[in-house]
Amino acid sequence: MNDIGVDFGCKNNIVTSENKSFNCYIEETERLKKLQRKLTKQKKSSNNYNKTKLKIRQQYQKMYNQKLDAANKVVHNLLQHKNVYIQDEQLSAWKEDGH
Repeated sequence: MNDIGVDFGCKNNIVTSENKSFNCYIEETERLKKLQRKLTKQKKSSNNYNKTKLKIRQQYQKMYNQKLDAANKVVHNLLQHKNVYIQDEQLSAWKEDGH
C-alpha cells in the first residue's frame, strides 16, 4: 500500500489504480423538489411559508453533509497510501469537448 494513482472519469468521479471507484455526486432529493414546488404556491411571510423554508434549508444542509462525508471517505482512503499520483490534464478543456 505504498503508491496509488487517481484518475478523474466521466462515469465515476474518481477511479484509483486499484479499480476502486468513488461517485461523489449527490442529487437533489424528491422531497426537496416537492418542498420547493410547495413553497412557490404559498403566501410569502406566512407561518407555513417560513416552516417550508426551514425544511428546505434542512434538506440543503443534509445534502451538504452527504457531500462532505463522501469527500472525507475519499480522502481517508487516499491517505492510507504513502504516495498519491494524480493525472495531469486540463479537465476544463476536456469538459468543453462534451465528455
